[in-house]
Amino acid sequence: MLVHDPYYDLKAVSNSALRHINPEQGGSPEEFKKYWDGTLPSLRTSSLEFGNLVHLAVLEPHLLNYVVDETNCPDKIRDIVKEVFNNVKPESNPFDLDSEVIKDFPSYYPAIMSACDKYSYGKTWKEETRLNKVLEQGGSYFNMLATAQKEDAFVITAAQEERLNKVLAGINRDEYGQSMMYMVSEEYDPETDSETGVEYLNEQEVTWTDERYSFPLKGKIDRMRIDHVNREFTIIDLKTTGKSLAEFKNSFEQYHYARQMAAYEIAGSKFCSEKFGMAYKPSHRHIILAVETKGSFRAGRFIIKRRTIEAGQKEYNSLLDRLQYHFESGNWVTDYEYAKHGAYYL
Repeated sequence: MLVHDPYYDLKAVSNSALRHINPEQGGSPEEFKKYWDGTLPSLRTSSLEFGNLVHLAVLEPHLLNYVVDETNCPDKIRDIVKEVFNNVKPESNPFDLDSEVIKDFPSYYPAIMSACDKYSYGKTWKEETRLNKVLEQGGSYFNMLATAQKEDAFVITAAQEERLNKVLAGINRDEYGQSMMYMVSEEYDPETDSETGVEYLNEQEVTWTDERYSFPLKGKIDRMRIDHVNREFTIIDLKTTGKSLAEFKNSFEQYHYARQMAAYEIAGSKFCSEKFGMAYKPSHRHIILAVETKGSFRAGRFIIKRRTIEAGQKEYNSLLDRLQYHFESGNWVTDYEYAKHGAYYL
């Protein structure tokens, strides 16, 4: 994550967590247990990082505080330096008890060598050679990371900034995308709102419990359109895709977005009940705004029909039931089907 979000520290089951228990997504009881215990390696990819950047720019622009890396640091050295920076902790300044200081890069010799081993950098070189190469090529990048941290900013590359601007331009070219960029109502005012009785809210975090399950649930909704007149809400989700819009249907199925929208619908109901003190019903369809992150950088609106949501609800509930079995039994080895039937059926 480019910006730390306490939401991800909440120990509750989100839709994205369910991929770790879903056999169709390569999940297993053991994998989910590692995820739940915090021992599963986090998935960090350039695509996820860029998607996070786009979400910040569109949905939380007040958090878009970044500096552009102009150090020309080689990619592998950049990875090593980032690894070191993320693993070392600032030390207290003895002359100012309220501040913390980051030491000079060479001071982190053990961490540097450990990162070199992790990224298989210069495995056949002498240790001194590996160290000097990293210090020479990565020192300026480390200093920039330290400066950015002091300014409560994050670092992106010039290529990422250029790509981000193209994505935002693509969203602005789409009529619906424009509305998503600019219709933000932090405080609803029925007298001045452009849509009578309608409020738009971004990045709403919801946690709840269900008597059927012994674990808490959570969800974070990109955007909600709340119709106070009809007491109805619509989920609006922003997606980035490295493929063309024509292929987004395949991505929708591959990443089980129907299940995600179903989970968001439940979260939206819980949110409205808590915030407005009364029940709001979900609309008959929800929306995804997808934007290409390469090529033509087009944006397009996809309408999710009710029957698609219902299919997602079945999958969501099925995986929660599967998960409940493992929490109840404490069996994090045997697949649910095998424990239930004593065999796998072909």
